[in-house]
Amino acid sequence: MNETVLKVVVIIAILMMFVLLYVTGIAFVLNHSTAGTLFGHKLAALAVLMLLGIHAYLRRCTIRRLLQECIAIARNKHIRHEDNVEFLIHNTKNQSFQELCTWFGCDASLLRQKLLENHVLIRCTEDSLKTIAKENDKDLYEIFLLMIKLHVEQKILENHVLIRCTEDSLKTIAKENDKDLYEIFLLMIKLHVEQKTSPCAD
Repeated sequence: MNETVLKVVVIIAILMMFVLLYVTGIAFVLNHSTAGTLFGHKLAALAVLMLLGIHAYLRRCTIRRLLQECIAIARNKHIRHEDNVEFLIHNTKNQSFQELCTWFGCDASLLRQKLLENHVLIRCTEDSLKTIAKENDKDLYEIFLLMIKLHVEQKILENHVLIRCTEDSLKTIAKENDKDLYEIFLLMIKLHVEQKTSPCAD
């Protein structure tokens, strides 16, 4: 089962069990409880505990991040949100495609064409990332990461390094481009540093 579907099913099941707990609890308070309602109450309580355990497991990344943030706040340390992809996307999902291209420092028309080749249609460059994801019936994370991937590939291509397949090893890429492995590796680092330190990265 898809993890997203499972999360929804678990939440609905938890809510249903809470309703059952409430109903059987009221029956007990009004002295209308029977062996069946008592069994239902116990079963619902057990089910809630089990479902909460499953829910906690499914949300483990969020819980871990919240714990890290709580510890950081308690120790009065800086929380590095810039390393958090979720935080980044949360703060860019309402920005237009054109604004994101300016932010990345890339050609909007070229990236738009590349996205179309990957079955992502940009109807208007002023549309937000959220709108684009909705119109293409795709996950917002998926489109955002695809934009970054295409941008990095284009930057490497502009520096005369051809990557035929993203699954190729650095050794294979170096051999196909007749270049030194270290040269390509250092170029990747250089492009990354330039992107980080450019005015568009602020």
